[in-house]
Amino acid sequence: MTTRTQPPYRADHVGSFLRPKELLEARDQHFKRNAISRAQLRAVEDRAIRDIVKLQESWGLQGITDGEFRRTYFHVDFLEQLEGVAVKGGIQVKFHGAAGDVDFAPPVMHVTQKPEPPRHKNPNVHPDVEALVLSRARRALAAGCAGVVSSGLEAKMLRAGVDDRLIVVTPGIRPVENRPVDDQKRVVSVQDAFANGADYIVVGRPIRDAADPRAAAQSIQATIAGLFPGR
Repeated sequence: MTTRTQPPYRADHVGSFLRPKELLEARDQHFKRNAISRAQLRAVEDRAIRDIVKLQESWGLQGITDGEFRRTYFHVDFLEQLEGVAVKGGIQVKFHGAAGDVDFAPPVMHVTQKPEPPRHKNPNVHPDVEALVLSRARRALAAGCAGVVSSGLEAKMLRAGVDDRLIVVTPGIRPVENRPVDDQKRVVSVQDAFANGADYIVVGRPIRDAADPRAAAQSIQATIAGLFPGR
């Protein structure tokens, strides 16, 4: 995080930046007119990303994003890689601004069969979760990352199989057993997260969905204080 000792306090950008004109034109030429190759678009993306990284560095930010310049639309880039999911058409909408009307058609995802992970032939793509987590964590550390975000179910494995310098941030914290039926699968309790080696935890739904969010947060804080007395 960016260090600030007086207002405005520290804040880092972790999402999208507006795409520069050159990149917008290149994406239009590739996706709509098929006038340039994927490699040519990639070269324009690379230049734009280098520029946005330099800009963030000039601001003194330590958490750097690529501006999400390669991403097409929110979740689509991931979902369209799954077997059984297809992109078909779009929902036509219109925005009105000072510069005039803008027509926009967000893509629609269609499930054509039971969604499955893509069938990779690349030997470097690991089919099981544990091997994938270890591979990604080691690559992140080698690339200079200070830590990773990981399920608490894999935190112990990361501690045993990766350098102790790696910071592990664990989401999916569920301090109670009566989880909703539509909840995510890879969850752990506050106690298990820290016992497995997490350095930090991220708690969302148990506080957001609680009848008394403040009391829920205070209960979790009390649990953490009990795990680390005197700290």
